Amino acid sequence: MKNKFLFLDGRFGMEPLFPIKDDEISTVHKYYRSFLDTSLHTLDDITWNDLDLDTIYRNMNATYSGAGDFMLYGMLRQPCLSNESLHHRLTVMNWARNEVEERDAVIHHLYGAGKRYEDDLEQPFQHDYSNSSRQYRSRALVYSMFISAAFAFLMPMPFAVIAGVLLIYNIFRSFILHKQLENEMDSLVYMLSHIETVHQLAAEPFTGLPGLKKHLEELSEAMHDVHARRSLDYFEKSSSTLNFLFQSESIYYDKYAKAIYERQDIVRDIFQTIGTLDACIAAASYQDYAHASDNVLLSEEGRFIDATDMIHPLLENPVSNHVDIHENRLITGSNATGKSTYLKMIAINAIFAQSFHFAFAKQYRASYFKIATSMTLHDDLFQNESTFVAEVKSLHSLLELCHDDIPALCMVDEILRGTNTLERIAASSAILHQFAQSNCICLGATHDIELTHILEKDYQNYHFTEKMEKDKMVFDYKIHRGPTTTRNAISLLKILGYQSDLIEQAKSRLNHFEQQGEWETIAS
Repeated sequence: MKNKFLFLDGRFGMEPLFPIKDDEISTVHKYYRSFLDTSLHTLDDITWNDLDLDTIYRNMNATYSGAGDFMLYGMLRQPCLSNESLHHRLTVMNWARNEVEERDAVIHHLYGAGKRYEDDLEQPFQHDYSNSSRQYRSRALVYSMFISAAFAFLMPMPFAVIAGVLLIYNIFRSFILHKQLENEMDSLVYMLSHIETVHQLAAEPFTGLPGLKKHLEELSEAMHDVHARRSLDYFEKSSSTLNFLFQSESIYYDKYAKAIYERQDIVRDIFQTIGTLDACIAAASYQDYAHASDNVLLSEEGRFIDATDMIHPLLENPVSNHVDIHENRLITGSNATGKSTYLKMIAINAIFAQSFHFAFAKQYRASYFKIATSMTLHDDLFQNESTFVAEVKSLHSLLELCHDDIPALCMVDEILRGTNTLERIAASSAILHQFAQSNCICLGATHDIELTHILEKDYQNYHFTEKMEKDKMVFDYKIHRGPTTTRNAISLLKILGYQSDLIEQAKSRLNHFEQQGEWETIAS
């Protein structure tokens, strides 16, 4: 196998060789829970979408097996909450980086397991599709054919005729069973390919990983009687004729379908073990490719984030910011100054630090957090929910997350934007105050300057700003202390070519409100 897949060598630290597609990510999203511990804290769909983690997953997914797809996805969705759980991932990543020859040999085995997104991966676990009587009947017909062929040398008639009839019948019956079992066979072959990979991996040395080595050997031994991937794979053209003649597909299907159903806990463990190994190799490769720093220190105590020169990994030319957060913060600023990007940057770095022990910063020091966001919600037309109702539900979920021993890191952008100004400020201040009383760090971005005064005892104020240079708006994308003192909405109207009299009217009405405390009625 080493010589067969030479094109895989030297790929570590490079972009993925086989980029995953959108429909394939949807399949991973559908099945990943089947192979993870659902009792652990998992990033919800809102947070996943807010942070564009599909794109990040696509960028770093240099896995080679289907199990690797699922476990890499799961690692991003389930950041570790303790040093113990993160240590195993880090140990495997360090092995992948240091033991080059072993890593490359393992990658060849993982590639052999394959990726298939069209199969129902839960099917072999949900029902025992094997049929003992069908298996016995198939074996009896094959044996009868051989016995008849043997006797045909002594008595051509009638045994030669019987052997010929049985040969034709076996081929015909194999074809019928092939069609009947085709869908179930696909899923079973996928499982068998990973079981076969465990047998191969168990023979590798895994220097410095005695626990993983022992576990692979135990899994291989537990499935020692399952060694028939090639016998089942009807895509192998060279063996298809013999498979039909000897009814190999149905015989092996019944044998191994039963084995997988009865030992499904072991098979799930195989997927998790292979997938974790594959995902850790991919994560270490991405760390090198993205030049991310492993200068990370995580604490199981306190609530804080200290980082130097942190950036957002999806930006082409990111501006770095120092992050020194020990309290709740309200972040104000005009449009396009960088408030939302700043929140996403911090959340993404926290996820990477807790999932893979590296960050997009020169150094990263922080507590472990349960991470959640409420940023870019949309109307849910299928459930007849408005943006406002969806956001209220989302915020309630965030508050529930804050009643735990492990602190939450909550990112809230433009809170309650879907309702009128007076109720928004009243409700927002109450909700944000509740966050401040909980076990969390809440970072909220808002245009409502009133909140900076109402919540000044609960939240530290920071802002982003901009300046005009020759009719051009310039942003520094740097965080500054205190609430914002600038606005740019009316200036943007001018830059975008609105008529000057409209702009002057807008400025006049704004000045009137600031001086009088009420809006001027527009004359018809």
